[in-house]
Amino acid sequence: MRESIKTIIRKLRQYDQLEQERDSYRSQLDQLYVPPGHFYSPIPCLDEIRKDEERIFAKMPVEIPGVDLHADEQLQPLKNLIPFYNTLPFQSEKAEGLRFFFDNPTLPYCDAIILHLMIRIRPA
Repeated sequence: MRESIKTIIRKLRQYDQLEQERDSYRSQLDQLYVPPGHFYSPIPCLDEIRKDEERIFAKMPVEIPGVDLHADEQLQPLKNLIPFYNTLPFQSEKAEGLRFFFDNPTLPYCDAIILHLMIRIRPA
């Protein structure tokens, strides 16, 4: 069962692309001036992160004493985009009548969706 799932996943185009990207990054690691986790490296050591994972990724506090983040006001612009999500005309693959499609090498899904939604918003 596990092998059949792996076989299906490998057939997915996106998985192949991710594997190629991962391998490219791994080959670039060998060319770094200092290894990940070194004092001068901006790249953390994954082994050290995994050892301290519980503390690093523990639940973040909702409030910071003495700081008003105005969370509701920050989320309001995002909430204003929600009604336009169902109007997205684009598809994953190239389609007749549309110049844009999501599965492209230039503009990823999330960026394209947010851009479309922001264009649809009319200024107050």
